[in-house]
Formats: sequence, C-alpha cells, structure tokens
Amino acid sequence: SFAVLQESLEKLFPNGGVLGQALVRAADIQRTDSGVQPALALEVATAILVLEASLDDGEPQAQDDMTRQVRRLAERIDAAGQGGAPQPLESWMETVYRRVSDNQTLKNVVVELRATLGDVERSIDAFFKAPQRRELLATVDAQLGSMRGVLSVLGLDEATQALQFMRDDVAALTGSSLDASAQQAL
Repeated sequence: SFAVLQESLEKLFPNGGVLGQALVRAADIQRTDSGVQPALALEVATAILVLEASLDDGEPQAQDDMTRQVRRLAERIDAAGQGGAPQPLESWMETVYRRVSDNQTLKNVVVELRATLGDVERSIDAFFKAPQRRELLATVDAQLGSMRGVLSVLGLDEATQALQFMRDDVAALTGSSLDASAQQAL
C-alpha cells in the first residue's frame, strides 16, 4: 500500500516521490525487523499527519516551500529508519497544524451560527403567522445577541451591525426595546 501512496505523493506534492520512497523504505524496515521501531513509526505517523493537514489546509504554499517540507519529512523518516531518535515538531509543521485547527474551528462556528440563524428564522416566521403570540420571539433577542458577540470577536463589523439592526427590529415587533445600557454593553 505504500507503493500506491508513493504514486499519489508524486502526483500531489512537488518532490513527493522522495517522500514516497522514504515511506516504502520505512515499510520494508518494519517488515524485516522483529517488532515495531517506535521512532520510525512516530516519524511515519508525523509525515502522514502533516501531509493530511497540508491537504486540508487550503492555504497555497510556494512550490519551493512544499519541496523543502516534503524533502524534510523524508529525511526525518530515513534518520529514524537508521536508528535515530524521533525529532520534535518543526515550526512549519506546527504552523500547518495551527492553520488547519483554526479553519476547523471557524467551520464549526459557521455551522453553529447557521443553526442558530435557522432557529431565529423559524421563530420569526411563526410570529408572523400568529402576531398576537409575542412569546414566539422570546428567545430571538438572546440568540441574535449571542451571534452578534461571536461575529464581533471574529472582527466582522458589518455582520455585527446587521445583527444589531435585526435585534432592534425584533424588539420593535415585540413592543419592547433594549435599554440604553444594554445596547452600549453590546
């Protein structure tokens, strides 16, 4: 299976063949030796995780950087295969992991915001179908306020303003209004 991985690496990454060859050598070492070499297994796992993170990253990297990084992963695997100790993560690896983690966090925030906005929309629709039932809007202000806070932390000022306008409109629909101190706190 590492031979198939080698082919894929050659297609996906500049200088990917070098890494693919290192992975094949590592698999050969593991097959011929008695027992797993922990340092080699860690370097192989690190390389695979870094490659996966690089593919998930979405940030285009310069060809030279990718070539250097792929070559460096191969060197680390080869060094461990020759009995070397596993090496600590390098700063560029941490940067890739951090970007992927940040992107995943942002995706989760977006999913949560969409769900909350869907709840708000359903509540407002229900209110317009039965305007005498103001209690249908009871949770909307808090939901919009929560969303506004998240968008504010993310630095999305226009979206934050839009949510404030929505909160004001909902307050007008319910006949209530936020007092001045509550609006300033937001």
